[in-house]
Amino acid sequence: MPTVTILTTGYEVLRGFTANTNATWLARRATESGARVVGMRTVGDSLAELTRGLEESLAEAACVLVTGGLGPTEDDRTREALAKVAGVPLVDDPRAWEMVRVHFERSKRAPSPTQRRQGLVPRGFEALPNEQGTAPGITGRVGDRRVFLLPGPPREMTAMFEREVLPRWKQDGGFDEAAARVLWTAGVPESEIAAPIETEMRADEPTVGTHPDDGEVAVRILARGGGAAARADALRDGIARRLGPHVVSTVEHERVQHAVVGLLKDRGLVITTAESITGGLVSRMLVEVAGASTVFRGGHVTYSDEWKSRVLGVPEALIARDGAVSESVAIAMADRARELGRADVAVSTTGYAGPSANPGEVPGPVFVAVSSRFAPTYAVRFFAAVPRLAVQRRAAVLALDQVRRLLIRA
Repeated sequence: MPTVTILTTGYEVLRGFTANTNATWLARRATESGARVVGMRTVGDSLAELTRGLEESLAEAACVLVTGGLGPTEDDRTREALAKVAGVPLVDDPRAWEMVRVHFERSKRAPSPTQRRQGLVPRGFEALPNEQGTAPGITGRVGDRRVFLLPGPPREMTAMFEREVLPRWKQDGGFDEAAARVLWTAGVPESEIAAPIETEMRADEPTVGTHPDDGEVAVRILARGGGAAARADALRDGIARRLGPHVVSTVEHERVQHAVVGLLKDRGLVITTAESITGGLVSRMLVEVAGASTVFRGGHVTYSDEWKSRVLGVPEALIARDGAVSESVAIAMADRARELGRADVAVSTTGYAGPSANPGEVPGPVFVAVSSRFAPTYAVRFFAAVPRLAVQRRAAVLALDQVRRLLIRA
């Protein structure tokens, strides 16, 4: 099994101004591909730091994946560091420059003089096409160690890894058969998801772990060795049967909103929303799904009490009596939204996400109500002593999950 270290460059990452999503993504893809991640480093933009980071990474792994520092500016020094570590000069590479020139040509722009930096490659190394940006990647060997330099922007990095890096890396051989599977769940806490699968979580092969994500919980499976795919599939299917309606999806990039849109499409139904605490987040999650326009025409964001009454028609007397954050108001919001939108289903959210000026206070209750033409309107309530944005995210997930469960039962 090949070993790999992931080296991320840039002061913006090192100092915490930019989240290191590249390293996380690369570690997962390397693991899924049958490699073993043995290290992760982040270094700044100085030549000394880059050189030291490369040397340390090359000393511990057969392959080093580097992201960042391939742009056209003065602080993009990763090429220079690789050349120094490899003991070769940086040279103008006609193939690399052609990649840069063609990208600008497609954009109907002319490259600036500073772009010439992106045509430099350590002698003896290979430039890699970048279909999403101007900076070519670079690959080659330092002694018996393989190195790949990838651009920093995540969209460019992921595309280059899949198209250019992984096929070349796998040609080196030694990769284990590996299979990664996921089950996304929603509506219940991590402890309730983990309890029925404790035996599987204690096993060494395949490995099973749970990972919460503000209202959703992922169950991740990784199998290695012969028959990995079949073993991972069998384990996933068995866990899915045990977790039953809590399972939202078994596809990495399909979450609760995808499940809701799919169920609505299958049943030929239309949904609308009435949001207070979530401020449009439920609607946004729905429209992230391709084809959502066939089931979602729009919704209402009624954050103030005045707008709950004026836009939705929730009785002022009801709000005065029970408060805007109440089961009765949540139900009235959902019912009125469904009537106004002439929809089959409506979901509402109202709650108290927590103050910005008094961090010692905990968030209050959140109510989610679901109204439909085929079942009585109902509301659910939850508390979450977490930061404001996390409360809003959990409320949106809960809202969509309640719709999903209603549609499964209908």
